Amino acid sequence: MDNLSSLKHLSLLDEKMEDLPDWLQGITTQLQRLELRISPELLRRCVHRDGPEWTKIIKHISHVEGFAHGSLEEFSYIKSSNYFHSNLTDA
Repeated sequence: MDNLSSLKHLSLLDEKMEDLPDWLQGITTQLQRLELRISPELLRRCVHRDGPEWTKIIKHISHVEGFAHGSLEEFSYIKSSNYFHSNLTDA
């Protein structure tokens, strides 16, 4: 994806997505907020701080909120204060 240098907020809504898109790595420095509405399985992978989704993408974005499609599972991360909250039992 080209020409996304001014993008500050992004919502990804895809309950069938298996991994976060690789192109997200290229825009993490300017992205201020990311909202994810994804499958419960991918959401669980996003909250593991030693996992690939976290280390490649999540930890670099100022504010991330994730919601599991068809479930009440969610997480919130704010980089500046290192705030992390999740209602996932295995997070």
